Amino acid sequence: LLGGATRLKVYFDTGSGKYSVARPQWLHEESVDAMRRIPGVTGVTAAAFRPGISLYSDQDDRFRVRLLAGVDGHFWEINSFTPVSGRFFGEREVENREKVCVIGGMIAKRIFYPEEPVGRLLRLENEYFTIIGVLDGLGLGDLDEWAYIPHTTARDRIPGVWLPDTAYVRCHTWNDVERVAA
Repeated sequence: LLGGATRLKVYFDTGSGKYSVARPQWLHEESVDAMRRIPGVTGVTAAAFRPGISLYSDQDDRFRVRLLAGVDGHFWEINSFTPVSGRFFGEREVENREKVCVIGGMIAKRIFYPEEPVGRLLRLENEYFTIIGVLDGLGLGDLDEWAYIPHTTARDRIPGVWLPDTAYVRCHTWNDVERVAA
């Protein structure tokens, strides 16, 4: 229950269940804003994902990252993350479509150990990004094998990343979760 007890994940089901969708769907900004106005909601963050992307160190060493996440500036707070090194990007970097990234701790160790990765360049596809932070910590699971960039930059510069299709909703209290989910 640590950190996740008051957080909901909202996404379009592409399976074969009752709520599945036949074609890709996206969360438009109006939808995310509407979720933010639901009574009992503390905040909402939107994200887009692309699995299995190649990244390259500034020495041109190639690595595969489990997932590239295009996220907004609220992602870190909604998920209760803190950087182990550097800082996270915020709404300013998202709005300005900046070429910055945060990498998971496993990526940092695999590519840069024992050196500090913050301030170094990382190539995703054919674009160079400045590493501004490292996400690491207990309970992250495979999240520390992901790379994170502003979702606006992802949409502009990384093939296969479109509008956000997933949202994380943070509720005020545990008692709000059921009503907000409905």
